[in-house]
Amino acid sequence: MEQIKISPAYRVLVDLRVISVFYSLLIAYGLMHAEFTPVWSLALWLVAGFVTVNFWEYVIHRWLFHPTRWGNQFKLWILKIHARHHVHTENHLYSVAPISTSLGVILASLGFQTIFNPSSNARWCYFVALCLSYLYHEFVHHWVHHIQSGHWLHKAYVRFHDGHHGESMRHNFGFISPLWDVVFGTYK
Repeated sequence: MEQIKISPAYRVLVDLRVISVFYSLLIAYGLMHAEFTPVWSLALWLVAGFVTVNFWEYVIHRWLFHPTRWGNQFKLWILKIHARHHVHTENHLYSVAPISTSLGVILASLGFQTIFNPSSNARWCYFVALCLSYLYHEFVHHWVHHIQSGHWLHKAYVRFHDGHHGESMRHNFGFISPLWDVVFGTYK
């Protein structure tokens, strides 16, 4: 695989420490704007954020990063970008999504949610849940690729993720949950 130059700006956008600080600040900002919300409501928003982030991660990973029906030029361009992750699994620069990508997904989800529930409080709770879910996703992805652990949850994530990095790369596109792989029939 050809060597691709990595700009200093990209290195900052995929640094897990920068991502953690960035999203922690966004979470704090969101919590400052959310009015008092019952714990059960926050729990529901957290589940909604988790399901949303997992859904978009599945959709982007399956149909954008592993295209089967796009034009050849587009497929080559996307595969050149995403193939780095599959070839250089040990390189932390390729195991985290840049802030620009994740923030785009979060803002799009937030905009979509606003159409159905324009409540300011609901919007802030959902925003915090999306940010927390994204952070969880990136930490787990980093954990699976770069940290050895005997923890049962780590073993389960590694087994599930290896099902994607394995033979055909046509299975297990979700990462933090197999939910959408089960729904769309790609769970292995």
